[in-house]
Amino acid sequence: MNQIVKVNWTDAEEIGDVGWNSLDDMVQDAQRDCPVMTTVGFLIYSGKEHIAVANSLGEGLCSTVDKIPKRFINSLEYLEGDSNAAV
Repeated sequence: MNQIVKVNWTDAEEIGDVGWNSLDDMVQDAQRDCPVMTTVGFLIYSGKEHIAVANSLGEGLCSTVDKIPKRFINSLEYLEGDSNAAV
């Protein structure tokens, strides 16, 4: 059984439009905090560097997968399943 998890994580962010951007605008935007995201889903992989979470599972099928670097994770909560079980 795959564990259901809630992951709070800080995402990296690219700012600006294609082409030239105002340096003043970019410096102002660069000072904002990176976005903090929450992902809930099935933990399908947990490795040394990252985890992978799918929001839908079927028999031999899954949705797209969010791969989240472990160093980006602020908290990880197990909502269902054994947190000690092998993935």
